[in-house]
Formats: sequence, C-alpha cells, structure tokens
Amino acid sequence: MVNFRTIKFANRIKIHTFANENKQKFNCMKKILMLLLAVLMMFAFVACDNISDSKNPATDVDKTEEEKHTEYVSLLESKYAELETKMNELTDAHDALKIEHEALVAFKANVDKKEKEALIKSFYMLSEDLKKDVVENIDSYSLDDIEAKLSILCVRHKVSFDLDNNTTVEEPTTYSLDVPTVDNTPEWVKAIQNHVAEN
Repeated sequence: MVNFRTIKFANRIKIHTFANENKQKFNCMKKILMLLLAVLMMFAFVACDNISDSKNPATDVDKTEEEKHTEYVSLLESKYAELETKMNELTDAHDALKIEHEALVAFKANVDKKEKEALIKSFYMLSEDLKKDVVENIDSYSLDDIEAKLSILCVRHKVSFDLDNNTTVEEPTTYSLDVPTVDNTPEWVKAIQNHVAEN
C-alpha cells in the first residue's frame, strides 16, 4: 500500500530538485559567458600587442596607423556586439527560469498549505482553542511539526478519538416470517405473511 505522506514528500523533492536544476543551469551559463568574455579580452590584448609589435615594412607601407586603429576598433565592436547578444539571450533565459521558479515555489507553498489544513482538520477531536496556535502559525510550521504538536495536545488533554461519546450502536432490525404479526412490522412484511398463509 502506498503511503500518502511518501507521495507528498516525493512530490516536494521533485519540485525542489527541478528548481535546483534550473538554478544550476543558469549558474553554468553565467560561468561560460564570463569565461568567454575573459578569452575575448585576452584575444583583444594579444591582437593589440601583435599589431603594435609588428615592424613589417610591407604592412607599414600598405596600412597607416589610423587604418590599423580603425580596423582594430571595428573588430572589438563586432566582438562586443556578439557578446552583448549572448548576454541578452542569457538574461532572457534567466528571467524565464526565475518566473518558472517563482511559479513552482508558489505552487509548492499552496500544496503544502492544503496538506497542513487537511492534517489540522483530521484532528477533529481537538477544540478550535487548542488548535489556535497551530492554525495561526500554519505557514511557519512544517507538516511534521503540526502533527507532533496536535498529537501532544491529544495526549495531554486525554482526548477521545470517537466522533461522539454518546452514540450507541443500534442493533439491526430483523424480521422472521414464522413469528406472528407484530405491531411494528412493516406493511410489506405483513403482505408477504398473509400471502404465505393463504397458500
């Protein structure tokens, strides 16, 4: 038989695991972007040093310093635009994951609250005054805390687990066709008895 609490606990773990996986994916994407940015910065510095260190007369004749500078600036601008595009994509992915995470947290809180309320209702034998502390702190107490507190209250107040202490078990009504007609016998039983007597 499947335990209802085990299923609830497994669902809570799934929601928590899903949220952690999304957070890990975002952190991984963030680290990759930072690493890519660092590599591009190193590439830019190396390219700058190579351009300034090169003393090739053919290159110097073909390109002036201003052309080299313009070419270098355009290269950096294109790399910057590429990085900015990737950063925007990662930011959009992060925002989507954040919204999804918030929705999951709200859903989990709602499910937990319903479970807690159902547990509190299952302790019907306790008065509302005794359950007041638990009801007021339903969001701060865990499901196990609520069960423990209410169980302790039941033991301390020697609560009966019957719905009504005054209820008596009624004996089932039985009829026999062999016994003469009794005043409280239903009409349909009397009709059957008369029919049997005639035959």
